[in-house]
Amino acid sequence: MSLKRKLGTASVLNLLDYVLKFGTVLVVSPYLIGRLGKDGYGVWVVLTALIGYLDLLDLGLSNTAVRYLGRASAADRQGESVSLYRHFKALYARIGAVAVGVALLGAALAPWFVDDPALQQDARWVLGFGGVAFGGTFFLRIYSALIKSHVQYHRIIIASMARVMVYSVLVFFVLAGEASVTRLIMAWLAGIAVEQTLLFFQGRKFVPTSEVEAASDLALEQRREIRGFAGKHFLAVMAAALRERIDVQVVGGALNAVAVTHYAVGSRLIMMFVDVMNALFGGHFLAAFSRVHARDGEGGAAGRLLGTLRFSAHLALAGGVVIFVLGPPFIDRWLGPGFEDSHFVLRILAPSYALMLMQYPVGPFLGSLNRHGVIATVSLVGAVFNLVGSLILVRFAGMPGVVMATAAELGITALLIWPVLAARAAMIPLGSYWTQIIVRPLLHLLPAALAVWWLARTYPPTTYVELVGHGVVDGILLMIAIWCTGFSRLERAEVMRVLGFGNRVVANDA
Repeated sequence: MSLKRKLGTASVLNLLDYVLKFGTVLVVSPYLIGRLGKDGYGVWVVLTALIGYLDLLDLGLSNTAVRYLGRASAADRQGESVSLYRHFKALYARIGAVAVGVALLGAALAPWFVDDPALQQDARWVLGFGGVAFGGTFFLRIYSALIKSHVQYHRIIIASMARVMVYSVLVFFVLAGEASVTRLIMAWLAGIAVEQTLLFFQGRKFVPTSEVEAASDLALEQRREIRGFAGKHFLAVMAAALRERIDVQVVGGALNAVAVTHYAVGSRLIMMFVDVMNALFGGHFLAAFSRVHARDGEGGAAGRLLGTLRFSAHLALAGGVVIFVLGPPFIDRWLGPGFEDSHFVLRILAPSYALMLMQYPVGPFLGSLNRHGVIATVSLVGAVFNLVGSLILVRFAGMPGVVMATAAELGITALLIWPVLAARAAMIPLGSYWTQIIVRPLLHLLPAALAVWWLARTYPPTTYVELVGHGVVDGILLMIAIWCTGFSRLERAEVMRVLGFGNRVVANDA
């Protein structure tokens, strides 16, 4: 299967995965909020966000392993592949041991940072069981890295879908009687166990072997290169973690658990929007850009970047329009009255996130070229700016202050910083990049966006059927605008080929 077909298949399957996740959220979240209450659900959000910080112990290795294993595999350097596999497996084993230790320590210290005595036992159980299970996944991460390095993302997607289904089904069983976050963590752990088991058995198929005895250790120079690459990527991951999780911590610490629930509900659709764009242009593009760079050099990879950005810019902007317009009425129908604060969260964050996601492929591209150090630094500075701004504004404006600080940081980064980095990497003038990737998509979709807004204001949707109808009509209007004005004739033909229509050409991993 050609590389383009692999990417197309992975993107389509990823979308199906997120359709499943969206359906799960649609059904499970109201049940959770109803059973746990706004306070209990807010506590669950805060505790799972704390567990998520363990992912920082990855230290940037996930994408690093994908890049180096992918390059070695693409160049058919079997001896190097074996050495890399052994190296990353050993690193993950050490990280896993540290992660489990940190989780146990966090559970033991739970009473020190949970003020409410009634919640201390829940926090201890959730952080202990959940943290140990999440930390234990590091021991198996080498297998998901192997799968990704071979651009076999459908295997990752199947495992993810299995986790979601197991968790969703068990939620209704574990909360059928007594409702508590302690019981809920059991369903969460079962989903993780299923996913990791599937990844282990699938990843074993790609463990590299070689007829030539591989070196016991990588060369010192290559080890230093790997550490440098991982370190730069770690800064970006840490910045993303601060941006995505710190708002919840600030809202929970400065306000209350109910405010956390309102923030979580408002940002839920935004995060699903981010997940969809990651499904389309995420890790599999890092592996693909790495393979193209190894084969065609920086010029070939830069050419692929510009073509990819043409698609991502229009699709991300279209998604942002739909979420901005239909998000609030969806929340009202989904959870009922009492979530008006969530409307504000969604409509302030949607435009800023859309601008960022329009340029989503820039991250995987820079990562494949080992040029993501600057962007990682910028992301970290932006995350600190967001944190400081949130801490200041929450005291004056409450939860809206946290939202506005996040939106300001995202907007500045999307309109100024990312274009500069991307234009330099693609070797085109900044003005040309800004015009092609940001201004033109905005102009192309403006008439359709105004039509979508007018339809929602004139015929406000209040039922699921009406929401679906609006979504279909809005999607058609925006897709027609993208197809007719956003893509050139050659790009339309390319889309048809990726989807399996039109004239097929013989491709050698192209």
